[in-house]
Amino acid sequence: MRPYPEQGFTLLEILVALAVFGIVGFALLRLFESGLDQLERSQHHTQAALFAQSLFTRLRAQPPDSLATQQGTWAEGSYRWQLQLQPYRHESRAESTLVTATLRVTWQPQGVYQIRTILLLSGDT
Repeated sequence: MRPYPEQGFTLLEILVALAVFGIVGFALLRLFESGLDQLERSQHHTQAALFAQSLFTRLRAQPPDSLATQQGTWAEGSYRWQLQLQPYRHESRAESTLVTATLRVTWQPQGVYQIRTILLLSGDT
């Protein structure tokens, strides 16, 4: 019979506990990192959608003879955009100022937002 009862943890128990905490900590870190990546992608898409809305609003005020491919950057070069305008052809509106607008916004790394819509330019109001 021992004079003192056993107290504390063995080395093996401590190593197992550290391994479990390490695995759980790594999993939580990856989950947090994934959430931050999703947040960043969401912010880029929101910025691109707001820019598209702003650009389409400005286009509606332009004369219909300004049909051309346009491109540029904004947000200090963080985003690049390219806009293609083509006359909208429909048998019921031969002399229309309707245009098909395709806007493509890109950002690094590998982000793309593209929207295609039909706009009525100011000449038909």
